[in-house]
Amino acid sequence: MFGAIPDTRNCQDADVADGICVCRTQTELLSDHPVAVQAARVVLAHINHLLKDHSALCNKLNLSRILSAHQLSAGAPKKISFNDTLVTIETRPGLAKFEATIRTYKDKKPTVLGDMSRTNLYGHTADCVTDSTLRNYCYCIKQPG
Repeated sequence: MFGAIPDTRNCQDADVADGICVCRTQTELLSDHPVAVQAARVVLAHINHLLKDHSALCNKLNLSRILSAHQLSAGAPKKISFNDTLVTIETRPGLAKFEATIRTYKDKKPTVLGDMSRTNLYGHTADCVTDSTLRNYCYCIKQPG
């Protein structure tokens, strides 16, 4: 526990999840770059999948805009068969903002890596659901007021 930390230690060695590893270099992508657009679509599809059993209460979300996208380096010299993209999107209705890391393999469907983060507050827009996870994503069909 109190031994020397090797200079070559990476997130995997330290048991830090790829989705939150800060040792990785980020290369900014334009919001209309195909990789950014694909990552945004994966995040949106993932959110709507989480909400599908609550379609009577929660709106289906659509992409308002891509706020930022970054291609992430592997973090250590190794042969990799995937690419990771960190993307932040805004959805409508409600203008919710979400950030997620998307892993894209050459021969598999892209997936959300780890947890997605809601980066702005939902206030009372999710009062129709009580599940704390769903409240992050739901924009109730019937809004208070």
